Amino acid sequence: MILLSKIRKTELIFVFMACLFSTQTQAFASQAFGICSAQVVDGNILSPAALAIDGNENTEFVWTGKNNIAEVVLDLGAPWRIEAIQVVTGLEKRCLYVDEIEIGPKPDKLKRQLGRKVNLAFYPKAVSEIPLKPVVGRYVKITLSAGEAISEIKICGRVNYPERHFLYWANDIKRDYLDKIDYLDKELGATDLWLDWIASPWQQSVDGIGFEVWEKSGALQVFKNRGMRYWLSEHEAFATMVNSAAVLENELAWQTTYRMARQVYINAKRLGFTGIVMDAEVYYNRDAWSHEKHFGPQGLYYQRGYKYGKVLKSVWDCELIQLWEGRMFSSFHRAGAPLVSDKMDFMQGNYWWLKGLNDAGVRVSMALEKTYGAGFNEINAIVENGGPSHIQSWLEGKKPDQFVELTYECYPFLYRVIPGFHPWQSCNAKAPCYLPKYLDEQLSIAEQTSDAYWIYTEGAGKAGDPRELDQAIFKKYNISAQDYLDVIMKHPTERTKNTK
Repeated sequence: MILLSKIRKTELIFVFMACLFSTQTQAFASQAFGICSAQVVDGNILSPAALAIDGNENTEFVWTGKNNIAEVVLDLGAPWRIEAIQVVTGLEKRCLYVDEIEIGPKPDKLKRQLGRKVNLAFYPKAVSEIPLKPVVGRYVKITLSAGEAISEIKICGRVNYPERHFLYWANDIKRDYLDKIDYLDKELGATDLWLDWIASPWQQSVDGIGFEVWEKSGALQVFKNRGMRYWLSEHEAFATMVNSAAVLENELAWQTTYRMARQVYINAKRLGFTGIVMDAEVYYNRDAWSHEKHFGPQGLYYQRGYKYGKVLKSVWDCELIQLWEGRMFSSFHRAGAPLVSDKMDFMQGNYWWLKGLNDAGVRVSMALEKTYGAGFNEINAIVENGGPSHIQSWLEGKKPDQFVELTYECYPFLYRVIPGFHPWQSCNAKAPCYLPKYLDEQLSIAEQTSDAYWIYTEGAGKAGDPRELDQAIFKKYNISAQDYLDVIMKHPTERTKNTK
């Protein structure tokens, strides 16, 4: 390959921006981008790649070479949440294909987004828009072929300020939400709250207080007034019901579940819930996802997921976030891998359940728990109090972005992957899990790779406020609860980016 042009990253070139909303593309103000590199296969540049991002459709990036293949890498200057790419055809010489779009946090760490060629409109100055599954990245590589010129490349999206979701167990609306609303709003900067112990289509061992109590409390309106979204969190779901293959095969039980889903989700939509958070944990029933004869697209995990998804879509077009990455706790093998042992992908049923939901048209996302911990066990209070060691350090030595990438490999159909962090434990040890500097690192990594993250404060009353924990433990490590809150608010969201 021949290097066509390379512009210093400090040399900024202005580009007209657009953003995809529904079926309409709307323009942003100009944003400074740069060309990181441009290359062509066995050919030459006739006019620089910088002309493809100058905001002027009357100028062109023109090249010539074998098969007329050109590659352009853009530096957006900061992580962006990208929803689509627009390519404007050249004036006289044109281009037939975008071969691939790759996006990532670094020029040498890019992920393919298309997997096939996409045709461009073949007339002068035609605008072709290529929709993407929303993806976060600073660098965008576009490979063009079967042509010699384009006028413009436009990025449809926005600078990435990740959503900040919170989960804590709470069943007292006044004590845990209304009395702590300033804490949630001003000291945590929450964009999204996962509300538990309300209602679920699935049988529950906990007492759900129901939608009516929440509606009458006025709390949902308070959240709206503060600009916070709220989600229906189902702590006990699939795994509480499916304790044998016979339950998967029990049509009467599933017809009841479908009817209950319709009823619950109609009410959730009516009350303004954003979506569903469904816990797939198996401490209720370890065999819930392991009935091998029902693996695969013909098995009942997939078939039940598909039907459940159709019921959900018929009453509520929302995102469903699965909390807990079921298959990943046993291995990183893809679905369909041979079951060599019970330690190799024995929870493959979870994959097929989610694949069924996805194929029914549900936007299925994954909220990770493997990303909980950070650091190198500098704080040992959790283990000393009988807790798990994995929340005191980087699990398996991996950082959050590595687990996000592995999750997409295991579940390539996911709408998005949301890393989760567990900076303090408010139930058992009542102590921090790792140093504040590692929480800072977790949030910084999330900003580079994800459009959302979630923080688990456990709760058990008063929203899991770290200032209400054992302050002697904080003092022992020469840190304070406020240090953690300061780190969180240091990282902006769409809600907090313009506040001080």
